Amino acid sequence: MHAGIPVPEEEADSATAADGALPRPWQTVRINRAIDLIEARLDQPLHLPALAAMAHYSPFHFHRIFQTITGETCHDFVNRRRLTRVAGRLVNEAHLPIGQLALDGGFGTAASFSRSFQQKFGMSPSQWRSGGAREHEARLLLQQQMRQQQYTAQLPPEPPLQTSNGRIETEVIPPEQVAYLRSRGINGWALSLEWEKLYRWYRQQTFASPHPQAIGCFYGYSTLQGIDVESYDCCFPLPPGATVSGEIGNRILPGGRFALLPFSGNPYAALLHYLNEWLPDSGWIVEDREFREYFTTTGGIPEGYILVPVRRAPCKY
Repeated sequence: MHAGIPVPEEEADSATAADGALPRPWQTVRINRAIDLIEARLDQPLHLPALAAMAHYSPFHFHRIFQTITGETCHDFVNRRRLTRVAGRLVNEAHLPIGQLALDGGFGTAASFSRSFQQKFGMSPSQWRSGGAREHEARLLLQQQMRQQQYTAQLPPEPPLQTSNGRIETEVIPPEQVAYLRSRGINGWALSLEWEKLYRWYRQQTFASPHPQAIGCFYGYSTLQGIDVESYDCCFPLPPGATVSGEIGNRILPGGRFALLPFSGNPYAALLHYLNEWLPDSGWIVEDREFREYFTTTGGIPEGYILVPVRRAPCKY
């Protein structure tokens, strides 16, 4: 065991998630916490022993359990997220040099960034910036639509999509504590099952509201960000002093400025509509922070707001 790292007794047995068993609830919660820390510090040095200690594992166990739950090593996860973050900035911040974005994104050198970028996207950063991102977006969008069609073919027709053609407001949203379940699937039954599980837990709590506002958190459907959604947090707000246990995690959603995009119907379709129709001439650019959905469901139809993390676009003149 790694010196100084407390490892609970239940972690000492040999039947860990990495031995082929399903991940235990506390294992998933701890790895999710490590992922949240990684996301918050992608531009900083990240070392396996420190991440393992934060999750209360030895580096050996952390490496194995992380890979079992996420399907990739911690090193590969960090490298991929850094690449997708810089890929988004290459498009959204075309006025900044590629080398500066690489260093700001956590890469040691521009050369190492370029090699990794070529391996992941099949093109150089300059090719991505000059039009390759749009081609990548089109391919991923087609894949997403095909997956969505396979799922929705089994469901009743969707209600008409309603979005706003008026002025879009932006607000600085304060941090918020939530209870959450993280879904590794974003379409079909995987996500539905996580929401159902979290609703069951919520209804049993003394602070439950009869008509709660659900919160969905994810890292951009927009492949303009260079990001294909890989996980989705199903959340409910937690009042001060409330506790969670088992597979239900708790986290603080960071504050920041968001554009508030009203919708009724399919939030995925609504987000694509806004990113294509509103964003280009809005004077805002999307930041690589979590997108959110705040919604209630009435008569089977979700309605509420999509929150897109934004900041002012630089002046072109």
